[in-house]
Amino acid sequence: MNTVVTVRVAGCLALGALAWGCSAPPPAPAPAPPVSYDGQYVGTVQLASGGPECATNPHVSWQVSGNRFTYVQLHPKAAGTAPALTAQSTSATYAVTILPDGTITGDSGNLNGSISGRVTGTHMSGQISGLLCGYTFTADRV
Repeated sequence: MNTVVTVRVAGCLALGALAWGCSAPPPAPAPAPPVSYDGQYVGTVQLASGGPECATNPHVSWQVSGNRFTYVQLHPKAAGTAPALTAQSTSATYAVTILPDGTITGDSGNLNGSISGRVTGTHMSGQISGLLCGYTFTADRV
């Protein structure tokens, strides 16, 4: 091989290596879109523990927006069972959040109630613990 060809090949290889070494790294992949559990969920709440005063409407319909919803649980049979128990004081309002992994968590503020569970696909299920009453729930996105 003659010297001119060898120099050209070496020069091309050097320029190619230089261009490859100076090129920008490939762009990072786009971040995954945030997980959304938003939608209308319809289901049931069943009494798991407690007496007849714990009875509540077994049918629920929750509108999830921004992975959050509010559940107002009424206990109409508890109203009037004690002087301080009125229709307003026997309801519990739960502020509920669904985390990106599908974990459901929430509480009823000063009533010390809690709600927990999981969303898998379009199905949610879990437990509700009140002061004297316990429930299970299931609901599906419609």
